Amino acid sequence: EKGMTRFMKSAVDSFEKADIESILKRSFLKEYRRQVKTLNESKLSPLSVLHNIEQLYGPDLFKTITAKYEGKIIYADIWATWCGPCLAEMAYSKKLRDRLKGKDVVFLYLCLDSPNQKLWKDLIATNEIEGENYYLDSDQSRSLKKEVGLTVFPTYVLIDRTGKPVNFRATKPSDGTTIKSIEKLLSHE
Repeated sequence: EKGMTRFMKSAVDSFEKADIESILKRSFLKEYRRQVKTLNESKLSPLSVLHNIEQLYGPDLFKTITAKYEGKIIYADIWATWCGPCLAEMAYSKKLRDRLKGKDVVFLYLCLDSPNQKLWKDLIATNEIEGENYYLDSDQSRSLKKEVGLTVFPTYVLIDRTGKPVNFRATKPSDGTTIKSIEKLLSHE
Protein backbone atom coordinates (compact mmCIF):
# COMPACT_ATOMS: atom_id res chain seq x y z
CA GLU A 1 0.00 0.00 0.00
CA LYS A 2 1.15 3.53 -0.74
CA GLY A 3 2.51 6.16 1.61
CA MET A 4 0.27 7.18 4.45
CA THR A 5 -2.04 4.15 4.32
CA ARG A 6 0.82 1.88 5.48
CA PHE A 7 1.00 3.35 8.98
CA MET A 8 -2.79 3.19 9.35
CA LYS A 9 -3.05 -0.43 8.28
CA SER A 10 -2.25 -1.95 11.70
CA ALA A 11 -4.76 0.31 13.47
CA VAL A 12 -7.46 -0.52 10.93
CA ASP A 13 -6.63 -4.24 11.14
CA SER A 14 -7.03 -4.09 14.95
CA PHE A 15 -10.30 -2.22 14.58
CA GLU A 16 -11.54 -4.79 12.07
CA LYS A 17 -10.73 -7.68 14.47
CA ALA A 18 -12.31 -5.95 17.46
CA ASP A 19 -15.41 -7.63 18.84
CA ILE A 20 -17.66 -4.77 17.78
CA GLU A 21 -20.39 -5.16 15.20
CA SER A 22 -22.09 -2.01 13.99
CA ILE A 23 -23.24 -0.21 10.90
CA LEU A 24 -20.65 2.50 11.61
CA LYS A 25 -17.83 -0.06 11.69
CA ARG A 26 -18.96 -1.68 8.43
CA SER A 27 -19.38 1.72 6.74
CA PHE A 28 -15.97 2.91 7.89
CA LEU A 29 -14.21 -0.27 6.71
CA LYS A 30 -16.00 -0.20 3.36
CA GLU A 31 -15.01 3.45 2.77
CA TYR A 32 -11.45 2.81 3.99
CA ARG A 33 -11.03 -0.08 1.51
CA ARG A 34 -12.47 2.05 -1.30
CA GLN A 35 -10.06 4.89 -0.53
CA VAL A 36 -7.05 2.54 -0.32
CA LYS A 37 -8.01 0.99 -3.65
CA THR A 38 -8.34 4.44 -5.22
CA LEU A 39 -4.94 5.47 -3.88
CA ASN A 40 -3.26 2.29 -5.02
CA GLU A 41 -4.72 2.42 -8.52
CA SER A 42 -4.24 6.14 -9.02
CA LYS A 43 -1.63 7.38 -11.42
CA LEU A 44 -1.70 10.85 -9.89
CA SER A 45 1.50 12.15 -8.42
CA PRO A 46 1.30 12.83 -4.67
CA LEU A 47 2.34 16.38 -5.60
CA SER A 48 -0.83 16.85 -7.67
CA VAL A 49 -3.27 18.33 -5.18
CA LEU A 50 -6.91 18.23 -6.27
CA HIS A 51 -9.32 20.73 -4.75
CA ASN A 52 -13.07 20.40 -4.55
CA ILE A 53 -14.78 23.77 -4.72
CA GLU A 54 -18.32 22.66 -5.57
CA GLN A 55 -19.88 25.11 -3.11
CA LEU A 56 -17.71 28.09 -4.04
CA TYR A 57 -19.41 30.68 -6.25
CA GLY A 58 -19.50 34.42 -6.66
CA PRO A 59 -17.95 37.33 -8.48
CA ASP A 60 -14.63 37.11 -6.59
CA LEU A 61 -13.94 33.43 -7.19
CA PHE A 62 -10.37 33.94 -8.48
CA LYS A 63 -9.56 36.22 -5.55
CA THR A 64 -11.06 33.70 -3.10
CA ILE A 65 -8.99 30.84 -4.52
CA THR A 66 -5.71 32.79 -4.62
CA ALA A 67 -6.18 34.26 -1.12
CA LYS A 68 -5.34 30.82 0.28
CA TYR A 69 -1.77 31.23 -1.04
CA GLU A 70 -1.12 34.81 0.07
CA GLY A 71 2.49 35.26 1.14
CA LYS A 72 3.72 33.22 -1.82
CA ILE A 73 4.29 34.01 -5.47
CA ILE A 74 1.52 32.42 -7.55
CA TYR A 75 1.82 31.36 -11.17
CA ALA A 76 -1.74 30.56 -12.24
CA ASP A 77 -2.39 28.50 -15.35
CA ILE A 78 -5.98 28.77 -16.60
CA TRP A 79 -6.58 25.90 -18.99
CA ALA A 80 -9.15 23.52 -20.46
CA THR A 81 -9.01 19.79 -21.11
CA TRP A 82 -9.88 20.25 -24.81
CA CYS A 83 -7.25 22.97 -25.40
CA GLY A 84 -4.27 21.70 -27.43
CA PRO A 85 -2.02 24.71 -26.69
CA CYS A 86 -2.83 24.34 -22.96
CA LEU A 87 -1.70 20.71 -22.95
CA ALA A 88 1.36 21.48 -25.10
CA GLU A 89 2.60 23.88 -22.40
CA MET A 90 2.30 21.33 -19.56
CA ALA A 91 5.73 19.79 -20.27
CA TYR A 92 7.26 23.27 -20.06
CA SER A 93 5.30 23.92 -16.89
CA LYS A 94 6.91 20.82 -15.37
CA LYS A 95 10.38 22.15 -16.32
CA LEU A 96 9.49 25.51 -14.78
CA ARG A 97 8.34 23.82 -11.55
CA ASP A 98 11.56 21.78 -11.46
CA ARG A 99 13.70 24.92 -11.87
CA LEU A 100 11.81 26.66 -9.06
CA LYS A 101 11.62 23.65 -6.74
CA GLY A 102 12.11 24.69 -3.13
CA LYS A 103 11.26 28.32 -3.88
CA ASP A 104 8.25 30.12 -2.43
CA VAL A 105 6.13 29.68 -5.58
CA VAL A 106 2.70 28.07 -5.90
CA PHE A 107 1.73 26.59 -9.25
CA LEU A 108 -2.02 26.96 -9.50
CA TYR A 109 -3.91 25.12 -12.25
CA LEU A 110 -7.50 26.19 -12.87
CA CYS A 111 -9.40 23.97 -15.31
CA LEU A 112 -12.38 25.74 -16.92
CA ASP A 113 -15.00 24.89 -19.53
CA SER A 114 -14.21 21.19 -19.46
CA PRO A 115 -16.70 18.34 -19.87
CA ASN A 116 -15.92 16.17 -16.84
CA GLN A 117 -13.68 15.60 -13.86
CA LYS A 118 -12.53 12.14 -14.95
CA LEU A 119 -10.85 13.55 -18.07
CA TRP A 120 -9.40 16.37 -15.93
CA LYS A 121 -7.88 13.87 -13.48
CA ASP A 122 -6.57 11.67 -16.28
CA LEU A 123 -4.85 14.65 -17.92
CA ILE A 124 -3.33 15.71 -14.60
CA ALA A 125 -1.88 12.20 -14.23
CA THR A 126 -0.63 11.78 -17.79
CA ASN A 127 0.83 15.30 -18.01
CA GLU A 128 2.28 15.20 -14.48
CA ILE A 129 0.54 18.43 -13.48
CA GLU A 130 1.94 18.78 -9.98
CA GLY A 131 0.61 21.71 -8.03
CA GLU A 132 -2.70 23.04 -6.80
CA ASN A 133 -5.41 21.81 -9.21
CA TYR A 134 -8.95 23.13 -9.34
CA TYR A 135 -11.82 21.96 -11.55
CA LEU A 136 -14.44 24.65 -12.09
CA ASP A 137 -17.95 23.80 -13.28
CA SER A 138 -19.64 25.86 -16.00
CA ASP A 139 -21.04 28.51 -13.62
CA GLN A 140 -17.72 28.85 -11.81
CA SER A 141 -15.89 28.99 -15.16
CA ARG A 142 -18.16 31.77 -16.39
CA SER A 143 -17.64 33.75 -13.17
CA LEU A 144 -13.85 33.37 -13.19
CA LYS A 145 -13.57 34.28 -16.88
CA LYS A 146 -15.50 37.48 -16.20
CA GLU A 147 -13.41 38.29 -13.13
CA VAL A 148 -10.04 37.96 -14.90
CA GLY A 149 -11.21 39.12 -18.34
CA LEU A 150 -10.32 35.77 -19.88
CA THR A 151 -10.80 35.59 -23.64
CA VAL A 152 -8.33 32.87 -24.67
CA PHE A 153 -6.91 29.58 -23.43
CA PRO A 154 -4.39 29.15 -22.02
CA THR A 155 -4.09 32.24 -19.87
CA TYR A 156 -1.40 32.72 -17.24
CA VAL A 157 -1.57 35.09 -14.28
CA LEU A 158 1.35 36.11 -12.08
CA ILE A 159 0.50 37.18 -8.52
CA ASP A 160 2.82 38.72 -5.94
CA ARG A 161 3.15 37.82 -2.26
CA THR A 162 0.45 40.31 -1.23
CA GLY A 163 -2.10 38.55 -3.44
CA LYS A 164 -2.06 41.33 -6.03
CA PRO A 165 -2.09 40.20 -9.67
CA VAL A 166 1.04 41.62 -11.29
CA ASN A 167 0.15 40.43 -14.78
CA PHE A 168 -3.18 39.00 -15.98
CA ARG A 169 -1.47 38.09 -19.27
CA ALA A 170 1.77 36.57 -18.00
CA THR A 171 4.02 34.71 -20.40
CA LYS A 172 3.61 30.99 -20.96
CA PRO A 173 5.90 28.42 -19.30
CA SER A 174 7.89 27.84 -22.51
CA ASP A 175 8.80 31.54 -22.74
CA GLY A 176 12.27 32.17 -21.28
CA THR A 177 11.13 35.42 -19.66
CA THR A 178 8.63 33.60 -17.42
CA ILE A 179 11.26 32.30 -15.00
CA LYS A 180 12.87 35.76 -14.90
CA SER A 181 9.53 37.37 -14.02
CA ILE A 182 8.95 34.89 -11.20
CA GLU A 183 12.52 35.20 -9.88
CA LYS A 184 12.18 38.99 -9.91
CA LEU A 185 9.11 38.73 -7.68
CA LEU A 186 10.91 36.22 -5.42
CA SER A 187 13.80 38.65 -4.96
CA HIS A 188 11.47 41.39 -3.65
CA GLU A 189 11.24 40.34 -0.04
